[in-house]
Amino acid sequence: MALDDTLTRDSRTVAEHLDALDRPLSYDEFVSEIAAVAPASSDIHWMADNQLVNIFFARRTASPALLTSRLREWLA
Repeated sequence: MALDDTLTRDSRTVAEHLDALDRPLSYDEFVSEIAAVAPASSDIHWMADNQLVNIFFARRTASPALLTSRLREWLA
């Protein structure tokens, strides 16, 4: 999947922000952290919710490293 420049930038920004966190996140915390650094109009919200939500079905929390590795897969 090719990402446009804005979505690529927002994905990197979110990944860097999550990398700086040192605790596992619940789904609500994950969504809140994305909202803290990405514009509400960004497609990163939709992509994260639709592409990463399945991580939280298997576990109550997810490590930032797991989430950012998935985000960075989109950039490849």
